[in-house]
Amino acid sequence: MAERSGVAAQFGVGAETAFGTYKAPSRYFPFESESLVLSKEYIRSKGLRAGHLAQSQNLHLATTRTVSGDVNLEFYDQGMGILLNLLHGETVAPEKITESEGYKQIHKVGLNSPFGKSLTAQVGRPDTGGTVRAFSYLGCKVTSAKIEVAQGGVTMLTLTLDGKDEVTAEALGSASYSTTAVPFTFNNCIAKIGGSEVANVQSITYNISMPQNVGRFNLGSSGTKLEPIINELVAVTAEATLEFASLDDHERFKKEEVVKLEAVATGSEIDAKATNKATLITPAAKQVSSGPTVQGPDILTTSVSFECLDNGTEAPLEIELVNTDSTL
Repeated sequence: MAERSGVAAQFGVGAETAFGTYKAPSRYFPFESESLVLSKEYIRSKGLRAGHLAQSQNLHLATTRTVSGDVNLEFYDQGMGILLNLLHGETVAPEKITESEGYKQIHKVGLNSPFGKSLTAQVGRPDTGGTVRAFSYLGCKVTSAKIEVAQGGVTMLTLTLDGKDEVTAEALGSASYSTTAVPFTFNNCIAKIGGSEVANVQSITYNISMPQNVGRFNLGSSGTKLEPIINELVAVTAEATLEFASLDDHERFKKEEVVKLEAVATGSEIDAKATNKATLITPAAKQVSSGPTVQGPDILTTSVSFECLDNGTEAPLEIELVNTDSTL
């Protein structure tokens, strides 16, 4: 029987060598949902014509087109580097860990522009007849990203993408998935403030904003955009829900303290020398909100926000991955 539901859907990406030029997927990811769509702008003539009260079909013309949308997926202990690589302008090559099968890669966010980096994102969408149709989105850039882990949940990654164009003529890639990759979960995550683990964190979310001029439509571009350019400050924030364990969290806010904030997710052991791990490091984080309030008889909680700042020498956010990926 033909598969007619979303369970046959697939999502894969390929790193483009030139912005907006199709690249077949090299990595595929299990995903929860996506909202990538092609949209167009139109010219509608306002010219009056005797005997015609409605818009003429000959004077209704498409001008520009663009792609946008979100992709939601679990944050796995393998394969994520190709996605995180769009958050910066660094050249990242996983480095072999001595006497181990593991590799380390570091993505430094907020030091330089990701101009020159883009992906082709291909979504396979099943139609009602059971055929999976390939929608390929060219020139995809990340305009914002969210990494979050909630109490009792799975670590999630949400990417907001902006793209150049959509094509449906490219062949559907043959999806293949790692048999050993698993998502990080709440159970194996810890948070550190000032280098010390804190035990009262219930959830934490990192938000990365990468504002870009996504409207670079110039003459001669056939209605598609030139590669977007960063046009505002990159902003990284971290938001956490904490049990109200002491005054320490509130005093940090009142005293304008700048602290090192870390979130560490640990997975399975690779070998005696390495373990699958994802570490988010913000060397200069300033807490900008606080305030436990009483909402009933239960344990008090407080929501706190940190802004991840540039200290002049280090990246506002470093994402360090240790896994078996020898390439992004």
